[in-house]
Amino acid sequence: MPSRKYKFIVYWGQGSGFATDGKYQLPLNEYCQTGTFDIINLSFLAVFGGQTPTKFNLNFANFGAYDNTNGPVADSVKQSFESIGQQIRQCQNLGVKIVLALGGADGDHTVLSGMGTAFAETLHNSFFGGSSTDRPFGSDVVLDGIDWDIEDARSDPNEMVKVNQYLAGRNPGILVTAAPQCIFPDVNLGPAFVLPNAGFSFINMQFYNNPSCQLNGNFNFDVWVSQIAIPYNIPIAIGVPGSQQSAGSGFVSAATIKSTMDTVLASSTLAPWLYGVMTWDASSTSASGLAQGIRSALDAL
Repeated sequence: MPSRKYKFIVYWGQGSGFATDGKYQLPLNEYCQTGTFDIINLSFLAVFGGQTPTKFNLNFANFGAYDNTNGPVADSVKQSFESIGQQIRQCQNLGVKIVLALGGADGDHTVLSGMGTAFAETLHNSFFGGSSTDRPFGSDVVLDGIDWDIEDARSDPNEMVKVNQYLAGRNPGILVTAAPQCIFPDVNLGPAFVLPNAGFSFINMQFYNNPSCQLNGNFNFDVWVSQIAIPYNIPIAIGVPGSQQSAGSGFVSAATIKSTMDTVLASSTLAPWLYGVMTWDASSTSASGLAQGIRSALDAL
C-alpha cells in the first residue's frame, strides 16, 4: 500500500457497527485487506496500571478478552489472541500500522504517581520489543504504537509522559497518539500535551459526543491548533463517528468531512497541522458506507 499524505485512522475491537447493521465486527485482517485504512487502533487495553502495573485486561468484545489480572490466562484464550497476532502481521505486511489503544470509556485504567516506568516496562515486554510470558499476540509480533484514550482524570500526566519516553527510547519510530475530547482544554489528556518532551506523534481528536465543538457544531480545530498543535508540534486528525448509531452525536457525511478539510487546508495557519481523519470504529464506518467516502476524500486532497 503506498504511503499517503493524509492518514485514515480507525479503531477496531469493540464492534460498534452491531448497532448500525446488526452484524458483528469482522476479523482485523479483513479490514486491512480493503486497503482503506492506514492505521488501526486496537481497542482496548481496558484495565491496566493502578497498584498492579504488570497486570492488564485486553478486551476485544466478540473476539474475547486476554485478562491476567486474576491469574494465568487459559491456553484457549492464548491461542485465540495469537491468531489475532498473525492477523496483525498480515496487516503490517500490507502497510497498515497497528496501534494499541489504552483506556476507553469502560474498564479501570490509571497510571498513578510513581508507576509510569513499571507500566511502560509491561507494555514494552508484552507488546513491543521486550519479552514476557504474557505476550497476547505472540513473541514475534511487535506493535507500531500506543494511543491514550483516558476518559477520567485519575492518571498522572507526568507518568504518562514517562511511558511515552520509555517506549520511544526502546522502540525507534513508535507512534504515540492520544484521543482527547474536542472541548478545550481536555481535562484528562490535555495536561500531558504541554509537558516538556511529551513525545506525542499526533492527536486523534474526538469531534463527536460534544455538540459544542464537533463538525456540525462550533468546530474548534483552530483552537487546538493555536493552543496545542503549534506550540507543542502535535498534528491533529479529525475524529468522527463511523455511523449515526456509533456515537451520541457528531455523525456527518463524507461530503461534510471533505468540505471541513478543504476549509482547514485553505488556511495557511491550520493546513500544516491536519494529519487526516479518525473514525470510531471500523465496523460502523464500513457498515454505513462512510469508509470509502472518507478514503476518496483524503485521496483527493
